[in-house]
Formats: sequence, structure tokens, C-alpha cells
Amino acid sequence: MLFFRTHGRINRGNWFKGMVKLIEKDRQNNPKQMLISEVLLSDPELFKSTLENGIPRQMAYDFSQWSRAQSSDRYWKSILILMTQKSVLQRMGWPMTVCIMSALLVQASARVLQALGYPMITMPAEFFTLSSAPLGLLLVFRTNMSYARFDEARKIWGDSLNRCRDLMRQAAWIKEPRARANFMSLIPSFAACLKCLLRKPDRHDLAIEVGSHLSQREIRQMMTSNLPPPVWTLRQMGFLADKVHEESPMKHQLMSDNISELIANVGKCQRIFSTPMPATYTSLTTRFLLVWLILLPFMLYPKLKDAVVFAQILMAFFLLGIEDLGIQIE
Repeated sequence: MLFFRTHGRINRGNWFKGMVKLIEKDRQNNPKQMLISEVLLSDPELFKSTLENGIPRQMAYDFSQWSRAQSSDRYWKSILILMTQKSVLQRMGWPMTVCIMSALLVQASARVLQALGYPMITMPAEFFTLSSAPLGLLLVFRTNMSYARFDEARKIWGDSLNRCRDLMRQAAWIKEPRARANFMSLIPSFAACLKCLLRKPDRHDLAIEVGSHLSQREIRQMMTSNLPPPVWTLRQMGFLADKVHEESPMKHQLMSDNISELIANVGKCQRIFSTPMPATYTSLTTRFLLVWLILLPFMLYPKLKDAVVFAQILMAFFLLGIEDLGIQIE
């Protein structure tokens, strides 16, 4: 199942069958795996894009994936992905419907007015020429700012990964075997806690995520403390790192610096998560784009006639796709 998730394609029906077999196989031997499998089975949307569209959206690339992304087949694959990735069409379904209805309304009203001997209602092309520049600036600024947020978040996560690796190396400085083992188990627990803190609570079970690293007593202490779970794990790591102070204050300072930076990274992640782009800006972009597309058939119909519906579909799909791209990246 993990191989198909990473390298191949598998439809949802085979996904359910495979997960049911996995649950039945591990139900008696590994209760924890059974719980994880049942969570995955109950939330197939978590892996929908991976299973139906190949490479997961947020997977770190290797050489083979870079080769596929840069191959000449990427054009056809992007079209096939669009046809199978229904979530994109679902997100843009309502505004696309409004835009198509506006084109059909213009087409029908033009025929009725023509039959009655009245001129049809049109709009000058200059209106769209003058307004397309500020609309383009709004969309470009939207996507650029969204990517800046994504890039900052990726750098924070990369810095956290590097510091966790450094702490894993520095754990050897703790002479007591039990304290060293506890310190090393807290490092992956911190990563799991940070992941769960930044994702929907119904998508993950924190107790299951850290169950292979922490004891039940430690999990209860973490859940009942007034600290966020990743901060609690870092505090416990700080207590264990204090054992190095008497032996070498320099080593203790290096470990404390990494722990302090991880605490700062938790705050940075919470800042990005809790601070979206200004609602006034996003609302203005959405209103501007929707009104611009609704009025577009009034300018296109005199030249395109009945082809205005097809032209409206193309324009609405790509312009709304740019706006939806900014939202998804954010």
C-alpha cells in the first residue's frame, strides 16, 4: 500500500479492499496498527490525490520524480490529472456555473431582442482593456504572497528538521542510558505533535501518532498539561538536557540553543497558520474577478455569437483557476 501511495496509481475501490485486508490481517497481532489502518480507511480523502493522481502534492521529490516532472509528457499528464482530480472542479463549481449562466443569458437575451427588433445590450471593449490590468495585478499579487507564505513555512519546517537531527546527534552527550533514550524518543514525538497541531484534529489522533515513542503516562501528562503538545515535548527535552550542564556547560548551551529555536519555530508555524492574508484583499479580488467574468459575454457576443459560451468557459476556468491556486498555496 505504501508503494502504491508513493510510486503508483490505485483507484479508491482497490484502496478500500486493500485497507480492509490490512485491518483483518493486523487485528490480532498489532492493535495499534489496526487503529491506524481504520483511521486511514475512515478518511480516504486524505490520500485521494495521491491514489488517483500519482505523486502526492507535498512529497519531497527524488530523482525519478524530477525526471517525470520535467518530461515532455507533463502536458498530457496535467490534462489527465485535471480530468480525474474532481476536487478542483468542485471548488470552482459554483463560480463556473454563474459564469456559464451569464453567457447563456446573454445569448438568449440577444436572440429575444433580435426577434423583437431591438438592439442587444453590449459593453465596450475598452472597459475590459482598462480593467484587465488591475485585475491581473490583484491575481499576481495574490499568488505571489501565497507562495511567500508557503516558502516561509517550508523553510521553518526544514530548519526544524535540521535541528532535530542535530539534537539526535547531541543526545549522545547524555551519559545516563535511560535519560538518553527518553531524550531521543522525544525528538520524533515533537515532530508528530507539531504536525498534529497544524492539521485538523479529526485527521489525526495524537495519542496514536506518539504512541510508539512515549509511554501512556507521558501521553496523559502531555494531554493534561496547559502547554501545546510540541512545546511540552521541548520542555521535557530541556529537563533532560540540563543533565549535561555539570559535565560541559558548552554542550548544554548548544543543546539549549537548538531547543530554543524549535520553540521559536513552533511560534512561527502558529503565526502563519493563524494569520491569513487580509480578508478585505481576498474579498476584493474575488468580487472583482467574478463581476469581470459575468460581464465579459456582453463584450464577446457581438464578435463570437454562439461561441461565446465556449469562450466564457475557457476564460472562467483559467482565471478562476489562478485565484483558486493562490488559495490552495496559502
